[in-house]
Amino acid sequence: MSNPAATARSGYELRFLDIGTNLYKVTLVRWSAGVQTVLATEASYALPVGSSLALTDQGSTVTAWTDTASGFVELIGATNSEFSGGRAGVEGSGNITRLKNFRFGVPGGSGGGGSAMDTALQNLTLKDAFSTAENPLSAGGNWAALQWDTSTSGHNTGQVSGGWGPYDAFSTVNGAYWHESFADSGTGDAVTATMTYGPRVIERYFSLWLNATSPGTVKSGYELRFYESAAGTYTVTIARWSSGTKTVLATQTGFAFSAGGRFALVEKAKTVSAWTAPAGGEFTQLLSATDTTYASGRPAVEASGNGTRMTNLRAGVLPAL
Repeated sequence: MSNPAATARSGYELRFLDIGTNLYKVTLVRWSAGVQTVLATEASYALPVGSSLALTDQGSTVTAWTDTASGFVELIGATNSEFSGGRAGVEGSGNITRLKNFRFGVPGGSGGGGSAMDTALQNLTLKDAFSTAENPLSAGGNWAALQWDTSTSGHNTGQVSGGWGPYDAFSTVNGAYWHESFADSGTGDAVTATMTYGPRVIERYFSLWLNATSPGTVKSGYELRFYESAAGTYTVTIARWSSGTKTVLATQTGFAFSAGGRFALVEKAKTVSAWTAPAGGEFTQLLSATDTTYASGRPAVEASGNGTRMTNLRAGVLPAL
């Protein structure tokens, strides 16, 4: 907050609204000259008495954290870069609330933030560089078709030609899952790829899947989707699929993403998060949400619109940060 005693409300606010016994609606908000913009929300979150809460701003990512007894874990987050310095404060309405141990400032070390996650994602095992031309994709049987592929041309898994992408034109869906399954053993698991060419036509999309339980027979797992809404601009969504039913966990609109950029989907410590890196740059968090539905499964690629190309698919258990 630049000057909260003398000017209109501006800065980032993390608010816990009581909706039940130790149960809260959690909202991450940007205030600009008294105007409120909601950045992220968790509709129903259990926070026991004695828990700690934190709000951080690192680079272009604003994140809410909680510690209910075993260390801080990420709750919700969003990309925003309007504010990068100012004062901290506390606020409440209802005279029962009590807070203690107020701390603020610039934390030391990298913790579990951008730099550490960038290193972890770069150290994931390369599963397929998508550098060998193949039509349709198989890689010796390492890839198989998704249950929800809609191709009628025999190219359900797409093709590799300058990277992986769909063979069939929009609105047909092409996609494939990797034969290995892996589980989060505590450090998290992730999948990442490089987008070498975007769809370049609106309404087309591409996505990565993580912890897909049985993608050859049922549509279940976490999906990170980039939906092209304008040239080079995307609506980015993290969704949980359960037997074909979609639940949106987090969304970012108007996100610019260029060829050569990397993107990743991570599941760790009850949090599902999306990370992006420009060509030659490091990963920073774009989206996050709390969800505990899936902690194991297979990675997958999916797209609709045959302009898309991806390379360097990495996936597996994250090294300890």
